Amino acid sequence: MTNDRMQAAVRQKLDSELSALRTSAQQRENLCQNAIGGYQVKRKLTVGLMIALILFLTTVTALAMELSGTGVLDWLYRRDREQEMTTTVPEVSGATEHRTASLEVRELITDGYGVYLSLAVTPKEEGTLFLSNYTDPYWTKAAELGFPTDDPEQSIAEWAAVNGYQQLKEIRLYGAYTENEDGSATSENLFHIVRNPIHIESDGTSVFLIACENKGEGHVYKLCYRVLTYPDEETYHQSYDDPVLENAIVEYDDYEERVITFTVDTPQGMEAEVLAEYLPDPEHEQSSEFPQVTGLRILRTPLSAYYDVTYVHPAPGELRRYYFGEPSFITDQLYDRSVRMTGWYAEPVSGGSQQFHELHSCILPDPPLEEITLECAMEKRDPEFGDTIWCVYKYLPLLLQ
Repeated sequence: MTNDRMQAAVRQKLDSELSALRTSAQQRENLCQNAIGGYQVKRKLTVGLMIALILFLTTVTALAMELSGTGVLDWLYRRDREQEMTTTVPEVSGATEHRTASLEVRELITDGYGVYLSLAVTPKEEGTLFLSNYTDPYWTKAAELGFPTDDPEQSIAEWAAVNGYQQLKEIRLYGAYTENEDGSATSENLFHIVRNPIHIESDGTSVFLIACENKGEGHVYKLCYRVLTYPDEETYHQSYDDPVLENAIVEYDDYEERVITFTVDTPQGMEAEVLAEYLPDPEHEQSSEFPQVTGLRILRTPLSAYYDVTYVHPAPGELRRYYFGEPSFITDQLYDRSVRMTGWYAEPVSGGSQQFHELHSCILPDPPLEEITLECAMEKRDPEFGDTIWCVYKYLPLLLQ
């Protein structure tokens, strides 16, 4: 079976089989990519930062955007939320020039929980199109990334060819990590880029809409990037058999990591509105090997809405020894696939212990649902092979209080 047919078969099977398990489309996509060797799985790290419950309203001069209808506010605003908010151009330093492109952070906005920005990447060679992280130009449909097309089945590569883009490049964007003395790593900031909208301007500039968590006053955000070039379609699919993952997808234009830094001003302003609170169904017993969820709140700010999952770690034991990393919580009824701000932080509680939170941007339930299902995913090493990683899901019903 050819590789593209194999991918199609895997995707179709996962979509049909996992849909019955109430997994999200993003989870099925991740499982598919793991099955065909498309993504490199990395450990998710605890943020270890207390995010204040007092939110802030940015009060700076609005940026006059050339992106008519495609700015950060257009991306974030819901139809039921018309309150005016303004954006700012942050002071940016670092490597904004690459031999293949110029980079510009055009606008930024924060509400104290999420930080949202637009990054413009202008190619220095005519006919070059920049895509975001781990995009498959020969599989992903152009319409899925916001490219205008009359053919819903037209791939990115097909759309690019029709519109005069002969060369496809990827700008791989990611956050910075700090190496600890014990060999572990701590995330300085996480940027959510995969599958976020992209807008193409008349000069070929790609505008990426990026989200991350607010890390607090004075934090220096580090947006790292490398530039890669996609091979032709035949080479691309043949390369899935390459045992070296970095070479299996694309080739680096140069391997050097480049860093753009900026800070976020968050003057005091407005508190979040708590829309609803859910607690676990008392008749449903939570598995001792998974995090013990204590509740979920839906919060609303002038900019977006969020759901905040509260949980405690399970006690160490034989059943947990093959699990690693922090859990990931998803509720399909609330998850907004166009805005992917996620944060993790820890809150001190009595007795010197900690209560953990995971925060996601979300859609607004109106009216609030009486019951929602929370999906908890954890990574697991295969007990027989050791280094094999599986995503294991548990489902927990939550009831509106």
